Amino acid sequence: MTDHGKRDLTWIGVSYERTDAFEKAKGLAVYGTDVTAPRMLHAKMLRSPLPHAKILHVDLERAKRLPGVRAVVCGRDYPESNFGTHMADQPIFADDRVRYVGEAVAGVAAVDQDAALEALERIHVDYEELRPLFDPEEAMAPNAILLHPDMGRYEFMNKLFSPVPGTNICNHFRLRRGDVEHGFRESDLIFEDTFHNPMIQHCPMEPHACVAQLSSQGKITIWSNTQGAYLAREQVAKGLRLPQSDVRIISTFVGGAFGGKIGGSTEVLASALALQTDHLPVKLELTREEEFVSTFVRQPVRATYKTGVKRNGDFVARQVRLVFDSGAYGDYEILVCRTAGYTCPGPYRIPNLWVDSYSVYTNKPVSGAFRGFGVPETCFGYEGQIDRIAHELGFDPIELRLRNGWEEGDLTSTGQGLKAIGLKECIRRANEALGEKGPSSAPGKRRGRAIACMSKNTVSGAHVASAIKINEDGSAVLVTSAVEHGQGAHTVLLQIAAEVLGLDPRQISVSHPDTAQSPYGWATSASKTTFFDGNAVAMAAQDAKDQLLNAAGVILEAAPEDLETRDGRIFPHGPRSAPSPLAMSRWASPVLTDSLLEGLF
Repeated sequence: MTDHGKRDLTWIGVSYERTDAFEKAKGLAVYGTDVTAPRMLHAKMLRSPLPHAKILHVDLERAKRLPGVRAVVCGRDYPESNFGTHMADQPIFADDRVRYVGEAVAGVAAVDQDAALEALERIHVDYEELRPLFDPEEAMAPNAILLHPDMGRYEFMNKLFSPVPGTNICNHFRLRRGDVEHGFRESDLIFEDTFHNPMIQHCPMEPHACVAQLSSQGKITIWSNTQGAYLAREQVAKGLRLPQSDVRIISTFVGGAFGGKIGGSTEVLASALALQTDHLPVKLELTREEEFVSTFVRQPVRATYKTGVKRNGDFVARQVRLVFDSGAYGDYEILVCRTAGYTCPGPYRIPNLWVDSYSVYTNKPVSGAFRGFGVPETCFGYEGQIDRIAHELGFDPIELRLRNGWEEGDLTSTGQGLKAIGLKECIRRANEALGEKGPSSAPGKRRGRAIACMSKNTVSGAHVASAIKINEDGSAVLVTSAVEHGQGAHTVLLQIAAEVLGLDPRQISVSHPDTAQSPYGWATSASKTTFFDGNAVAMAAQDAKDQLLNAAGVILEAAPEDLETRDGRIFPHGPRSAPSPLAMSRWASPVLTDSLLEGLF
């Protein structure tokens, strides 16, 4: 027993070999780029060379006549096909206009890559160039050209967003708390600063890749390196106007994602071609150049902070204006804009707040999820300003943060009561760990030391589920929709299952997500897997264990609560004497069927 009265843990809290270590070290892991299939076709996209232009005409005929070409499609083949993670504003192929350099205008599927590339050269597109908008501030101007004149008719995935039809603002998040003008009047000093964050590409080692195939029953199966199998299924179904039950996503190993593979645009493009290829599989693997111009980027943002403080260091009021460059489509960025809006005050007590966070269309690559989801960009601004405030007031920057940092019972910017807050203890420990302050004394070297604090939210509730299957030999299979994209998720979930079941982790295998077999889980994101999926795994393992103990109790003539599992066997541990341990391999499944009961007796 531990000092806390809980039983000792065997597999939790210890370093355990990653479930994918051997396959990756030996080169046996099958990534999205590794997937092949008999008679597989290769897909290539014709992408726009212009940031903004009307499409007057697309001529595909010369490309279709090329030997080896099996399908050539463009926007007119999929009219009214808008899709998107949170805002359905993106067509599969650009139809009436292109909105950024790299947008897909047409697609080709051919017997090899050379034939596909030659077919792209035979496609002719007539464009009428339009004035592009690259500056979101300019795009917000009242007389700015509208990049999405039909925004008012777009479908949103939920009611969390506030687009402004007739403008280029695809989301405007507002936060109001207290009386910010009164707070500024009560302040002794007011500081105003503007910070800029540039665009960033995720740059995963493995580019986006998938293989799509239409079955004889008219269903699409896609092998993909997505980090959200169910989300990708949703987007493919929406874009192609298919029932979700007609789309199956099978996850491969993922060579890095960081938020960049949470969408389903690659899967939609490959599937659009697969529908035209007489059931032949179609593989779409992006080049590194395509990764930069046609997949998610982290959005640029211009953040202005106006903060009022007392001379004693108390924060009184803060007004924030965030302008996020969404790029050509809203997709995931409108949620990033919202999240940044309510986390930009930081983990500090500020009684008076006024926040406007804008997501603005421009003719740039599409912005989306990236590690931190809008929080690091805003943290860079408000923490930089806090250092300036500390300098002006003559405060130690650490002491200023400790003075204003959240404590037990404080409220977040949205009024949520806080419990078990360890912010100040964390600051103190981090400060102690930094050791000696100031630059390093080593010749020719200067080493800076600093502490910054941020409030990073996760989802308050996630729809996840897990299942445990007990095999005939007593081993188990963990079925989960959590995607392993390098963060160690499957190893953590394996340890949780092993701990509850009383099995050695080597007796448990973890399956890759498959929307036809795995329980529902929208996407692996928001740093939530260990908590949400981990609890689902623990509950599934406990349910399987309870069923095993109930069955074993019949044979061992013991109450289930007097039994325990350990090392793959079931032992009595209650007050009664009991026969020898019973191996868990007596059961083929945690569900007792009639035939199984016959075997028990």
